[in-house]
Amino acid sequence: QIRREGITDPGRARRRAAEFVAAFAAEVAATQPETILISSEYLGSMSAAEMGALVQLLSAYAKDVEAVIYMRDPWSFSASIMQQFIRDGRFGAPIRYGYCSGQVEVIRIAEEVFGDRLTVRPYFGGADSRTDVVADFCEMLGIGPLPPPVTPDVTANRSMGHLRMTLISELNRLWPQFDENQVYRQSDARDMAL
Repeated sequence: QIRREGITDPGRARRRAAEFVAAFAAEVAATQPETILISSEYLGSMSAAEMGALVQLLSAYAKDVEAVIYMRDPWSFSASIMQQFIRDGRFGAPIRYGYCSGQVEVIRIAEEVFGDRLTVRPYFGGADSRTDVVADFCEMLGIGPLPPPVTPDVTANRSMGHLRMTLISELNRLWPQFDENQVYRQSDARDMAL
């Protein structure tokens, strides 16, 4: 969020983070939840120190802090993360298929922080056998089925072929989405070209 808001000043970033924590604390105080669920793909990119700091922060609001990781098969994960990096403008070179090596490290870091409070579950990302993570998670915790969403809007994360990957990579080169400090910057020209 800090990156998307274009915040580059460290002091301002710390203030923005403090505002978020204050809003989170106010919501917990107002609702007195029995369970707090935090879900994000970005938790897997944390270092052990960052994840440990998050657990320490959450421990002020919850007696037990546990983690559940849904892990894709390596090929599906590699294709998905490369597609996301291309969409985010992180690559500006021709794409070569291959495996990403981060999965083992994600589990190692989570084990270091959570120990036996970590559960790793399989996630299948294929179009024919996609895992319903919400249903699996609810079943694992013994929670009944959730009500259907209020609106029937459905979004699709379409796969990219090699030609599309290369084209978007070239657009990333022409209009980078991240500056030299890895700060996100929106590119209307790139979005229009897409």
